[in-house]
Amino acid sequence: HLSCYGYHRNTSFNIDQLAKEGVLFKNCFSQATWTLASHASILLSQYVWRHKIDHNKKRLGDVIGSLAEILKDRNYTTCAFVGGGLVSAKFGFNRGFEIYDDGTTPGGLDRHQISSYIDKLLSWLESVRNRKFFLFIHTYDIHAPYNPPSPYFDLYTNRYSRGKSLKTSRAIIPEKLEASKLTPEEIGYIMAVYDGAVNYVDEQLRKIFEKLDELGIDDDTIIIITADHGEGFREHGTLTHGHKPYIELVHVPLIMKGPGIPRNRIYENSVQHIDIVPTILELLNIPQRKELQGRSILLLMKNCEIEEDFKTYSFGRDTGKPQWPFSMSLRTKEWTYIMNQSGPDELYDRMDDPKEQKNLIRERPLIAQKLKKELEDFVALTGEAKPRVAEKVHIDEELKERLKSLGYLH
Repeated sequence: HLSCYGYHRNTSFNIDQLAKEGVLFKNCFSQATWTLASHASILLSQYVWRHKIDHNKKRLGDVIGSLAEILKDRNYTTCAFVGGGLVSAKFGFNRGFEIYDDGTTPGGLDRHQISSYIDKLLSWLESVRNRKFFLFIHTYDIHAPYNPPSPYFDLYTNRYSRGKSLKTSRAIIPEKLEASKLTPEEIGYIMAVYDGAVNYVDEQLRKIFEKLDELGIDDDTIIIITADHGEGFREHGTLTHGHKPYIELVHVPLIMKGPGIPRNRIYENSVQHIDIVPTILELLNIPQRKELQGRSILLLMKNCEIEEDFKTYSFGRDTGKPQWPFSMSLRTKEWTYIMNQSGPDELYDRMDDPKEQKNLIRERPLIAQKLKKELEDFVALTGEAKPRVAEKVHIDEELKERLKSLGYLH
């Protein structure tokens, strides 16, 4: 949904300008289809079956090695402004951060919107202008329920009728909608509101980019933009995310800009979220750590002509079923194979069917058998180790209400 990726709406002028000053990765894939597991994979550079934070009742445990901890040990001052919910301190994401602002105030149940912390964030940047720093920013402003402030809510809705199903409240609350009964017009309206939220966040990011320029540290700062997961608009019968690892839920933007990073490049080959931390460490001349499962993509982004059939792996949950049965996916250049704990496996031809609509599991049994074994062997190899990262989390009533407002509890 970003215009720099060829989207049909001009949703992201400021992000587009950033992409021209750095590298845009056209084929980045997340390791999970929802917030908690995906953020753990990003910050730890580990697959879900390794860190085992695979359910919303788990949190980061007593683990050394998150990006914030690594950088803090190297005398970087560390700060995070996040939206709370599944990335709140209660889930362990505050490890290694000297400041972790997740909006958790007594009695406050609203999600922590970017507008509530942008001024504090800009002031913090001023305070560290002469220091090495790591700033982590996360927002739910594009997340369901879709409810960007005016004028962004109606920025792209003019050509659509809201429809009967969407007239119950101003905000679009997908978990209250029956996806199968929505008309194409209503789906179009929902996507238009979502795109307005993208544009709103893009405008907030402009303030950060301008502050870095004003402080004279823009050229010395590495900026990385990504999304923890994609979003579904009934491509596979459901709305939002947290489902099986179909393409619309795991194909995410990734843009990098800064010292040591090429300018105005587009990298076509596949990369993964777990590659972000190793790349940062190489850019900062920090030794790689053995627990990281990603690889630095610095050399690859500098030489865009390198071709490789790199495989990507993702994890999802079928949240529409009891116990949330899991799914795992393997993507090659040609194929997507999805192994389901509940129900038959799936196989899609990525060349002829990029949106993964026609399941070929019966038509191409030999291909399916080969990819299934490859996926099983890979998970067994990379999943070895005790679950030293994950531990159970206590969800109190306040956190429960926050997660319900985000659609993670019903």
